[in-house]
Amino acid sequence: MKKVLLVFLAGIIVSCSNTNDLQNSINKQKIEQTKNNEKKVKSIPDWFVEPPQSSVDVYYFVGSGESKSVQLSMDIAVMEAQEQLASVVDTLVSQRADKFVAQLGDSKELQTNFEEATKRVIAEVQAGGYQIKEKEFQAYNDYFTAYVLLEFTTAEVNQLFYQQLQKEALKDAKLSQTEAFKELEEELERQ
Repeated sequence: MKKVLLVFLAGIIVSCSNTNDLQNSINKQKIEQTKNNEKKVKSIPDWFVEPPQSSVDVYYFVGSGESKSVQLSMDIAVMEAQEQLASVVDTLVSQRADKFVAQLGDSKELQTNFEEATKRVIAEVQAGGYQIKEKEFQAYNDYFTAYVLLEFTTAEVNQLFYQQLQKEALKDAKLSQTEAFKELEEELERQ
């Protein structure tokens, strides 16, 4: 009976010891992970944390991506920044489009053509109407993190918009006589 009790107590002591070892190991891993995360956060580029101030003519967008592939991490980062860009381009073009639609009156055909031109402008800008101003890659364990800063100028949108509208204006002189069209031409001359 004493032997059974001693074996039982020895088992409890060993299991407590193993539990403490396991807990110590988990704590060490957490501490190491925290240190790695702190290093990673400290190494984020300043331009990513605080991008340049956007203005009426120039907008900046940041994105980051992580992958085991350098190229894929870059692609993810650019896509993330493009999502922000798409929202701004859509707003810019929609605001300008609203001016034209209000001034065009009841010409359904011209409004339809105008809407198609607007969609083409948005698609073209999103496909490449920006520049990668900054990029940086970092490696952690088996992963790469890419950071990008995209620069987008409204001159690109205005030029594409103007070109599309000129095509439509050739079909209908009413479009080129609108105040919105004249404002766009003046803005392009300034840029």
